[in-house]
Amino acid sequence: MPPPPPPPPPKPFIHPITHAFHGCFNFRRHPTKPPVNRLAYTRVILAKLLLEVCGASGAIWGSSEIFFLRDTPLGNEIVRIVAMFVGVIFFYRFWWHAKHYYQHDQDFPPLKEHHRRKWKLPFLQVFASKLVLEVLGGAGAIWGCSEAVTLRNATNKFSWRVAAAAVGYVFFIRWVFQVFAYCLCFAGLWSNPASFRMTLARWYDAFVSKLVLEVFGAAGAVWGFSEIVFLRTPDTVYIWRPIAITIGVVFTL
Repeated sequence: MPPPPPPPPPKPFIHPITHAFHGCFNFRRHPTKPPVNRLAYTRVILAKLLLEVCGASGAIWGSSEIFFLRDTPLGNEIVRIVAMFVGVIFFYRFWWHAKHYYQHDQDFPPLKEHHRRKWKLPFLQVFASKLVLEVLGGAGAIWGCSEAVTLRNATNKFSWRVAAAAVGYVFFIRWVFQVFAYCLCFAGLWSNPASFRMTLARWYDAFVSKLVLEVFGAAGAVWGFSEIVFLRTPDTVYIWRPIAITIGVVFTL
């Protein structure tokens, strides 16, 4: 009796979808790992949810206002839809990171060190995420946080727009250098970790980047995301302002 024919190959447009969701609900702990510390896990995951999901939507929302994309009612609603869509994509990304962290007590490992120029899809995913979270997010953090703490108002909006755009530009230059470093371009710039250049870069990442992206970014994420999903209105600003400021203080600690 001849063997049964092999199953037909999946259709090209179906295979990526089925592969993307395969095993997404399997939270089985890795057998070599000790029992999960639920408090530490919850703290890490809640921070990721705020900074990487709400923060992604807030980055689109805030940066679009900086660049005059929300000046009309139609533009405002288009940006709202885009921000929600980006939030859904980053929630899917967050889910896989939460699953991996639960299973292995760590985030996904960094990209391959060898033959890294061949890993195009991971490269695109990682650096597209960085572009949203760190470049647009850096500008949006300044923009949203400044309004949350009542520093930005109608009289100084232009000055804060310039400041937020300048921060976004600085983080864009940082992002470009990260791409160069990953692609092993100008390797001499990164070859000596004890050099003044690398020491300055580490201090910048440890203090300036964390202050903008995590402290200002947390407050700005709450402030922007609450407006995107219609929770913050002129009638509820008095509720969301202390919430955003409190979240920023928590991330400062």
